[in-house]
Amino acid sequence: MVDADVDDGHIRLLCADLDTEFTLLPTVIRDADIVWASASIHHLADQQAALDVLAQILRPGGRLALAEGGLSARHLPWDLGIGAPGLEARLLAAEERWFLRMRARLPHAVRMPYGWTTALRRAGLTDVTSQTFTFDKPAPLTGDDLSAVLECLERRVRRVRDDAGLSVDDVRSWSRLLDSDDPAWLGRRDDIYSLQARTTYTGVRSERNSTEFRN
Repeated sequence: MVDADVDDGHIRLLCADLDTEFTLLPTVIRDADIVWASASIHHLADQQAALDVLAQILRPGGRLALAEGGLSARHLPWDLGIGAPGLEARLLAAEERWFLRMRARLPHAVRMPYGWTTALRRAGLTDVTSQTFTFDKPAPLTGDDLSAVLECLERRVRRVRDDAGLSVDDVRSWSRLLDSDDPAWLGRRDDIYSLQARTTYTGVRSERNSTEFRN
């Protein structure tokens, strides 16, 4: 977390546990012009409570920008000639299972059975809106772009391999596809691409009490 002191131009870095110390933020940060949170709130046990706190540290007219969700990255053809077709779709399904388990394991986890725009309104913010940004790099990927995709796929497979139940056949296929010494290595292909979308949600704190709009 970062607290910028506008008066003297200094930036103060605050290290805190987002779950256990989140409520301390209003005691050290006040009247923020903007608060930016990217792909982090969904890791907290009580997502709505976290947004309530972030809204409290805004000045009237200050803006909360929240990057969450979108569309998961896609990189591969449906049939790779290795294993059963649809390998990437099954990886995405495994990641959904991993996410559900991650949320279930959080101590005192609280469900948030509504979308991020509703959550921002419940935090007392107004002028709530969203915008989705598409990132498209067509095939063939080369150089750093290809390396980044391969590293991302390897990380994603490693994260869900044991915990989210990838089949033995799919694990074997991924092992070959991510092995630079294997003839099936993805880095040898000319049909790898990168397509994904990220959504940013924003809301503005009004003069009214931000907790007034809860429920």
